[in-house]
Amino acid sequence: MGFFDNANAAFNKEAAKMSCSVKAASLGAQLKDLERQRETAASQLGAALYLHFRNNPETRNIFEAMFNRVEDVDEQIRAIKSEIALLERQNSYSAPGKRVCPQCGQIVSPKDIFCSGCGERVEQQPSNTERENCCENCGAPYEPGQLFCMRCGSKLS
Repeated sequence: MGFFDNANAAFNKEAAKMSCSVKAASLGAQLKDLERQRETAASQLGAALYLHFRNNPETRNIFEAMFNRVEDVDEQIRAIKSEIALLERQNSYSAPGKRVCPQCGQIVSPKDIFCSGCGERVEQQPSNTERENCCENCGAPYEPGQLFCMRCGSKLS
């Protein structure tokens, strides 16, 4: 029976190692989950503290650099959203009936009077002849001061 005893001992030793590995993997997964929960809670806490203290002159001085960084990032986000909305508006005139809400950038169907994304009232899409500041080549709208059409590249007059 020495052979079976040795095989049984080896099997038990490997089973114990495997059990430890499974337990370690389970604990590792629990740890990752708890770390994600902590990161979310810390982020929520930071956002709440920012909102609470950003306009308080006493705490504003202490955290000035951090408040300014958040405000700078917020401004960059607003600028990029505005640029995206402009590009979507320019593209929306090329697709028949497709419009973009000027408030939130949501695509609005031609029959909608209000935006489904934010509730903003949206104007009916004007025809090409009613629009000012439109490219003569493709009909895309452009901002005053632009020299070339963003859609077709034609020189604007």
